Amino acid sequence: MKLYFWVIILCFIFTNCEKEVNINFPKHKIAPVLNCLFSQDSVFKVHISKSAPILNNFRSRIGDATVQLFEDDKMVEELSFDGSIYGSSIIPQPKKIYRIEANTPEFQHITAFDYIPTKPHIISASFKDSVYKDEDGFDMSQAKIKIQDNPNNKDYYELILVSKPIGPYYSVSYDMTNNDPVLLNEDILEYLPEYLVFSDELFDGKNYTFTVNYGTPVYNDEQIKHELTIYLRHISENYYKYKKRLLIHLYNQDSDIWDGIGDPVPMYTNIENGFGIFAGYSQIKKIIQN
Repeated sequence: MKLYFWVIILCFIFTNCEKEVNINFPKHKIAPVLNCLFSQDSVFKVHISKSAPILNNFRSRIGDATVQLFEDDKMVEELSFDGSIYGSSIIPQPKKIYRIEANTPEFQHITAFDYIPTKPHIISASFKDSVYKDEDGFDMSQAKIKIQDNPNNKDYYELILVSKPIGPYYSVSYDMTNNDPVLLNEDILEYLPEYLVFSDELFDGKNYTFTVNYGTPVYNDEQIKHELTIYLRHISENYYKYKKRLLIHLYNQDSDIWDGIGDPVPMYTNIENGFGIFAGYSQIKKIIQN
């Protein structure tokens, strides 16, 4: 009877704590959004849309734009629209500056520029399963990845680890505390990232060995051999700033009764007269087995 009594009391308390609040959102001003991450492994693919009010979960695609691509200030192609994206026939190259310019009947001179950094270099890589248990008691694996950095230059990188036991691929989860100082220096592990972005601030011009602690999907009791796929990207500063902000933005999209809703995150953009990102990267892929 006491249990039922307290249940009734708690229900009464919570139902009487509700309060209707009117929120006046600022009037939304529609703006163009241009997105394109490009590398030398593919042609340019540009998505152009309109921004939407905060309570809308869709963006209106723009299909009537004139989109021109410039290489080192020389116009090289007008992109064609296939009903979804604006595509080119040109594969970008390192050491070239690329500029995109889009014009529509509604929006004019939407433009941005960026470049592709040189290919990154992995000197060596290895990993071990079940090196330790994290604070929640889950087995954590450990990868050691040695890379070569360019001297006298500010460089930025993105690292993606994908685990493959017998069956499909799985993204890994990164340990928020017991990890490499370069990664801890970025203050991103608390946002449960699926990828890691970092600069060479702590190892400029040196060979550096990362110790990356991560969790993999639960395996059977028996020891299962699996492989780890490493994607290392050498990224531009624009790419770095955008993806770092995106991590926090995506994390704050999740909410619950205990933590509430995350604070809004202003997204980084290098688009003039609009929003979005136009940024380059180069990538190498390495597969290793235990």
